[in-house]
Amino acid sequence: MRETRLEGETEPVAVVGSARLADDPIAIGREMRRHLGLENGWVERVGTWQAAVGMLRASIEEVGVLAVINGVVGNNTHRQLNVAEFRGFALWDDYPPLIFVNGADAKSAQIFFCPFA
Repeated sequence: MRETRLEGETEPVAVVGSARLADDPIAIGREMRRHLGLENGWVERVGTWQAAVGMLRASIEEVGVLAVINGVVGNNTHRQLNVAEFRGFALWDDYPPLIFVNGADAKSAQIFFCPFA
């Protein structure tokens, strides 16, 4: 994905690397919501958790972040990802940053795993 975006002369994703561990988490969340065009309290105004996850995912992808939600290993529906082992992870890259959310987790947990919620 990185090579494809570089070949397409895509700009780096602006928010990547914009926060540090010492920064205030509330301020970071506020800045991420601003970058995504989401108002404070946006989750409460969406009808369902499923709709909120979809809206958040679309907003994240619109700014160039890859957002993946999957609850199984590969395409094997008999090998569900264990929520006790991991809920998600993020990979940092200037061009194709990635957020992976364990789709086997509850929808309400999926939205709060994401740093932009």
